[in-house]
Amino acid sequence: MKHILLGFAWLVATSSATALAGGSDELWEISMKMDMPGMPFSMPAQTSKVCMQKGHEKDPNNAVPKDKDQDCKMSDTKVSANKSSWKMKCDGKHPMTGSGEMTYGDGTYSGKMKMQSKDGDMTMVYDGKRIGTCNYETDSPQAKMNAMLKENEAERAKTQAKECKDALDNNRYSQFLKPDCSWAADAASKKMCAQASCSDLKPQMCDRLSKKIGDADGYKDVAADKEARKLVNECGLPFEKATRDFCHKQLDAKNYENLAQYCEKEARPLFDKNCAGRDYTAAMDSKFAPICRHFGKWKGHGEENADEDQDSSGDKKPAGNKKPADDKKSDSSKDNPVNKLLDSAKGLKGLFKF
Repeated sequence: MKHILLGFAWLVATSSATALAGGSDELWEISMKMDMPGMPFSMPAQTSKVCMQKGHEKDPNNAVPKDKDQDCKMSDTKVSANKSSWKMKCDGKHPMTGSGEMTYGDGTYSGKMKMQSKDGDMTMVYDGKRIGTCNYETDSPQAKMNAMLKENEAERAKTQAKECKDALDNNRYSQFLKPDCSWAADAASKKMCAQASCSDLKPQMCDRLSKKIGDADGYKDVAADKEARKLVNECGLPFEKATRDFCHKQLDAKNYENLAQYCEKEARPLFDKNCAGRDYTAAMDSKFAPICRHFGKWKGHGEENADEDQDSSGDKKPAGNKKPADDKKSDSSKDNPVNKLLDSAKGLKGLFKF
């Protein structure tokens, strides 16, 4: 019913302009009251001022809503000295039918429209009088709408510029990525989607990323951020070369922590040579511990609990950290000095690799 109300209001204003625009740029005061049977309350009369232009097209078909969701046509139009009548049919998203009549004189008019739709029936009674002059280019409903849209667009652009500057200052990379506008069905929504990206500041962000990937700490920041890596790709930056340079420097500096985290190609051979097949103690006591931990069976385990989950050979203990039944020890055996000595020997064996 909301769409019917809006359609009626639009129709009355444009119908008035078609039939009554007796002078150039005339200001009219229009009052209308709507009645919908079955409503629990009566809608109050609405009064508005409309600027009308002389010479408006006389064809009644111009006095119907022009909307992509509606297809409205007038028929059986009849015009006499001071009275007109018509029928109307609207197809499309909100189909409805109806009829109307209007009587007008020198600077006044009155009329009635009846409409039927699947949402209900409605009767609208209206009248108008000329109250002065106006500038159609600035005061017409369409002009005012355009001015409001322009003002809203300026405000949106101002807010967007502020948000994008903040995104640049705080490295919010996602706001500089090319937006996915596959959902946009028309030119207006595509434009709105495109404007959501900070494309104006994207060159500055790309320049910043170019400098970051050439620096060790900056490279790590980018490599650890999925959105940053996507943006690096959109910016056309040589991230693969930056990765090779970074990893070669880490290899030369024997920075095994960084190699484990960011340089699998360089770290894997070191793991195969220095970690594979070794038990936990030997692996964790070597300088290659970060690589052993990252790629080995202890990945995801801290040193404080790794030996609780592994036995001396590096194999995982049975579920629940329970030992096999044939290897159970009594609680008292835990304090046996001999057992403590054997445990120490096992640790030395792993440390000196014999």
